Amino acid sequence: MSSDAEVSSREMEMIRSVLHTAGYSSDVLVDDGQKFNTATRLLMQLVLSGEASPHALAEQLERSFGRPVKYKVLFAPLLPRYAIQGLPLVRRTAFRPISRPLRSGESDLQEWENEGGAPYHRSVH
Repeated sequence: MSSDAEVSSREMEMIRSVLHTAGYSSDVLVDDGQKFNTATRLLMQLVLSGEASPHALAEQLERSFGRPVKYKVLFAPLLPRYAIQGLPLVRRTAFRPISRPLRSGESDLQEWENEGGAPYHRSVH
């Protein structure tokens, strides 16, 4: 790889698409050219050496690094969480209390007396 060889913008787009298709992050390609990860460097070296096929680049990437694991599920429960644990308790502060006017004790007593009740008075003999 000579120092005067550069990767064209078309080739960089091809490298980005190969990385994206293979499951690698394409945000590692910084515009200033300073920071590249190992997979990007490998593809750049292959492009500079004359490889122009995206399929061949993807095969070489898989041969060198394997397939990246995107979402590896270590454990998948058989039942949903709430089927096992039950529904979560709702915090009381989440609900606004319904404001009902409180009835005084006098109105309760008056209502009770009107319905035929009689207040209980203790008589001392």
